Amino acid sequence: MQVLVEFSDARLKRLYEDASYHHPRLGAEVVRAYRKVVGALYASQDDQELRNLKALRLEKLKGDRAGHSSLRLHGGYRLIVTFRTDQAGRVVVVIEIVDYH
Repeated sequence: MQVLVEFSDARLKRLYEDASYHHPRLGAEVVRAYRKVVGALYASQDDQELRNLKALRLEKLKGDRAGHSSLRLHGGYRLIVTFRTDQAGRVVVVIEIVDYH
């Protein structure tokens, strides 16, 4: 069963689905990487498959971000997500793009 993907923000969903939409604060490289990573989320079968994709650098966050995980996008940009299980199966929620420069 594939992982289900949800977006906490309509702009993030639009950024993935609408190729003509450009985020005012994100460069083309970051947007391209974001779309590739979200595509990998949709294609994955489970969390372990995502962990096996070393280029994504999936890691659990600590402190204020406990319960969240990050995936590498481009440069210092990370995609913040959270995982949960519900009746439909495993769900990954795309929360935000963060610049860790």
